[in-house]
Amino acid sequence: MFPQQDDDGIVFLGSGQPSVLRLVKVASGRRLGGIPRRMCQVHIPRDPLSPQLFILIMEILHLMIEKASSVGLLTPLAASGLRHRTSIYADDVVTFLRPSVLDFKVFSAIIQDFGAASGLRTNMDKCSANLIRCSSTDEEVVARELRCPVVPFPLRYLGLPLTLRKPTPSQLHYLVDKVANKLPGWRASLLDTGGRLELVRATLSAIPIFSMMSLDIPAKTLSAIEKIIRGFLWKGRKDVKGGHCLVAWNKVCAPKDWGGLGIPNLRLMNIALRARWLWLHRVDDSKPWKELNIQVPQVVRQLFEGATYSVLGNGASTFFWTDQWLPEGRLTDIAPNQSKAVPKRVVRQRKVREGLAGAWLDDIPPDLDAPAIRELFEVADRLVDVALQEGVEDSFRWGWEKDYSYSARSGYRAMFGARVDMWGRYKSGARGLHQTAEFFSG
Repeated sequence: MFPQQDDDGIVFLGSGQPSVLRLVKVASGRRLGGIPRRMCQVHIPRDPLSPQLFILIMEILHLMIEKASSVGLLTPLAASGLRHRTSIYADDVVTFLRPSVLDFKVFSAIIQDFGAASGLRTNMDKCSANLIRCSSTDEEVVARELRCPVVPFPLRYLGLPLTLRKPTPSQLHYLVDKVANKLPGWRASLLDTGGRLELVRATLSAIPIFSMMSLDIPAKTLSAIEKIIRGFLWKGRKDVKGGHCLVAWNKVCAPKDWGGLGIPNLRLMNIALRARWLWLHRVDDSKPWKELNIQVPQVVRQLFEGATYSVLGNGASTFFWTDQWLPEGRLTDIAPNQSKAVPKRVVRQRKVREGLAGAWLDDIPPDLDAPAIRELFEVADRLVDVALQEGVEDSFRWGWEKDYSYSARSGYRAMFGARVDMWGRYKSGARGLHQTAEFFSG
């Protein structure tokens, strides 16, 4: 799913008609020395340096497009942000353009010049244009200027559905089919339960992992996949009745040291994998999507907040209101009434360095109620003893690993440590801890 930047769910918005063009497979279609394009581009077969050479050459195309964008020859995709408009993977090039005649002419000139210099000439018949929120007039302009097939949107690219909103179960049904299609090739009748268990853990449960890293998989899709896995484990076929299942599925999906069989719980694995994007958004500024507001479910954000904390240095990269940099927790938890009164935009941007200089008092509106006023004095008392370390950068840490770096494994196992139940609902208090431990152990 495309990350949302505005309320209507599309990232590429600005003045005029909100629409974007996508081009795929801008690559040479000719033969080189009698070798088909799919086997080589500009290299000798089996040459170990050829992939690196191809990457170096395609980087020139990327730089040409970025140069045209930076000097204003290509229309900006949005009023602010969204600097990256090209993605290159193997022999596929995806470029986002506004449906403008000038943009199309500039882009056509770029790929022609690139082809003349490199020998990688573009076959427009093998390209495709995907219109995102474009009008029928835009479609006519695209067909006339680019002379390539126009295919409908949404679509699948690199194994993932590209949509403007959360993918529906029908769009992700291919995952269910991939799991089901594995079964006919296995002679399940010749395998005992232990053999089928290994196939489940090593193969069937691993099929949706790639999609779960990027998408919030609907519960209906995960249930359909688990139904197939459950049937194969207990009876060696696709469908089974409830009486054939020897142990409740939620116990089967617990880790081995919690009394389960170690089969991944797909719902919880999806949550743990999605937390990776929030981690990379905080620690890696080189990502091209760093400027976007990454959308994740609330339960993923709760897991991320429970796992991370900041060690203060100069306070320049730690968020004052939302990060855990005080021993007692986040200010949104310490002073919930006061935090709710602060504008959301300020909450997302205020850094500790600015806050300790007194800016946090400017964030608070004057019309506070009695609970918020009490929290105001409590926060002020906590800030008195906080001291920054000049010349030392803040350290953002994942608290569930020894090296303080994110891992899906630690996030997944943490959800069995009495932090959430099997459906991702967070438990709190000693009673919740006891019930969860009893649930898995007996």
